[in-house]
Amino acid sequence: MLEYVSAKHLLKILSKKDYIVYGNIKLPWKSYVKDCEQAVKKNKNYWQHNVDTNLKIWSKGGKRLVAEAKKYLKAGYTEHNTRVWKSTMQQPKIDFPWEKNIIKKLPLQEAHTVATPTLQTPGNVLPMHVDHFLFLKNKLGNSANIVRFLIFMKNWEDGHALQVGKSWLSNWRAGDVVLWYPSEPHLAVNAGFTNKWTCNITGVLK
Repeated sequence: MLEYVSAKHLLKILSKKDYIVYGNIKLPWKSYVKDCEQAVKKNKNYWQHNVDTNLKIWSKGGKRLVAEAKKYLKAGYTEHNTRVWKSTMQQPKIDFPWEKNIIKKLPLQEAHTVATPTLQTPGNVLPMHVDHFLFLKNKLGNSANIVRFLIFMKNWEDGHALQVGKSWLSNWRAGDVVLWYPSEPHLAVNAGFTNKWTCNITGVLK
């Protein structure tokens, strides 16, 4: 873990790489995934797809998301191959009691950090995109050092992949944490036969 690197220096490191492996967090991930799977069954309205052009969630910046969705549609993506379940897809956000255990392991200001367990089922793709951090930017402004840590909640399985910049990631272990520069393009694919669970931790660097 790069626990003692300043926010400025960490962002400088990230600007020169596609991504970094931040470390591995030892927590009961199998138990966490079971909790998430139960939440999916109870909250089916938290499913969404990435070609939704009727987004009304954000008061500012929503036009960028709509433009992105239109680009995906033009390329041939559909609501059937870009489905995703997220704990933040609706209001109120679904909170899990163990999220604080994860957040405490990362160099983020706890008051401005959001954990988002995310399910991608077989046959679905999150096309190449750049994260906008609209919720936190609307709240804190564009000058905040907002980053997103990605944690793999399950061991890698065949067909699961992540591309960041020009690099492809696979063969991860549950608890592995990766991080990239905020404006780095990336995509996620589940071309396998099992569910892919990840958790985004978005917040302001200490």
